[in-house]
Order: sequence, then structure tokens, then C-alpha cells
Amino acid sequence: MSLSANDRDKAGDAGIRWDQPQDHRTTVDSVYIRLRSMIHGGHLSPGDCLPPERVLSEMLDVSRSSLREGLAVLRAEGYVEMRRGIGGGTFITELDVAYARWLATMAADSDLLREIIDVRTAVETQIAWLAAERRVDEQIDEMRSMLDVDGKSLSAQEFRDIDSRFHRMLAEAAGSPRLLALMQSARGELFTPASSLLTSSPTIARSHEEHRDIFAAVAAAEPELAATQMRAHLQSTFNDVALAVADSTANAAHS
Repeated sequence: MSLSANDRDKAGDAGIRWDQPQDHRTTVDSVYIRLRSMIHGGHLSPGDCLPPERVLSEMLDVSRSSLREGLAVLRAEGYVEMRRGIGGGTFITELDVAYARWLATMAADSDLLREIIDVRTAVETQIAWLAAERRVDEQIDEMRSMLDVDGKSLSAQEFRDIDSRFHRMLAEAAGSPRLLALMQSARGELFTPASSLLTSSPTIARSHEEHRDIFAAVAAAEPELAATQMRAHLQSTFNDVALAVADSTANAAHS
């Protein structure tokens, strides 16, 4: 079933990328996991309105009933909310409740965060290595243009957009669709909403410089250095998230 030009325009207006990896579980679980991954990865942000039910079900290639059930789970966990009346629809929430639940999940299993970062490190260091070997001039120019901003001036949402685009562009430069799919899946397991301390100005500025270091190695066609810089970047990410989890645990103990 194909979308009409009008429906495609509506989807494009939402600013959403739908080419996320399919999850081979039940259809309802797949809807939940794919949309949650897009929210976690910054493809969907607070205030974004999802396309109409018919359009979204076709985009995700699921039945409307499965879509409704998946959205019901996301609503129960604080990711989306329904708004009635003119201008209504399904909207991404401010994510405070969803983020608190995610932090609690990480706190309850001390190994889970480390395992997520281990997977990202294995996949994305290889992506950085291959990108340094296989990138073409047009890709380098595009990455350079995107990163040519002062990290200290970036808002949380601007940084999230650049972060998502940069990691994706690296994966595309690596020339491996399977590594791209693995990266998207692994990135979807982490959650750093724009309202969190993980997107404070000092953290944004540091992370942006780490992106520039990775890019410099890729542009110089130095695969080993690119992989090393990516490993250091992901270790910083682990440290930031681990601190946020520890802080949330401490705050919960004193509340």
C-alpha cells in the first residue's frame, strides 16, 4: 500500500525519519520499540505531532489495531499523549515521566548501561574506522559544514539534531547498511532528552568537540585514530549517563 503525495507531505512536515530498523518481535512490540527508539534518538522531540493513524500505520507497515496498542504502551510510559479537538492528535510529551522511568530501569540493573555502551562501542568504533577508509569528498564536506559551529552556542535540541545526524552520516560513510541498522538500534537504547542535565551547556560543548575530533581523523583518512576518538567519545557518554543515573538514585532516596 503506497502513500499519496499529500500523505508524504504531511509526514515530511512532521520532520520525522521513518527508516529505522525493524524489530523482529511481535507487531505491537515492534511499534513500541521503533517509536521509542526514535524518541530516544532525538528523531521525535517534545511537542512533535505524529502523522494521522492511517498514514503512520502505513509508514510502519502495521495494522491500525497494532499501532493503537503500541501507542497505548507508549502513552502509559509517558512518551506520548492524546489531544482532542481542533489541532489534536498524538503528541510527544515533555518526556519527564518517561525519562524518570528510564533512569529507574538503569539504576535497577547496574550492568545494563555498561552493556548498552559496550554494544555501541563495538559497532561505532568499527563505523569510524570504515568511514575513515571509505568516505568520499562530498561526505566530508557535508560533515564539515554541519560541525562548523561553536558548541557553546548550541541549544539542547540543536545539539541533539547534530549528534543524531553526525553519527548517521558516519555510518553512511562507512558504507555498511547493517552497521547502520545496528547503530540505530543501540543508540535507541540510550535516552538523553533535551531537558536532562546530559544536555547542559558544558556537556554539549565538550561532546561537540569530541565529534570534531572524530571528524578530523575521518577527514585525514586515519582509521585507527578515528576509532580511538570514537571510543573516547562513547566512554564520556557512559560517564555522563552513569552520573545522571547515580544522581537520580540519590534524589529518589532523599525524596
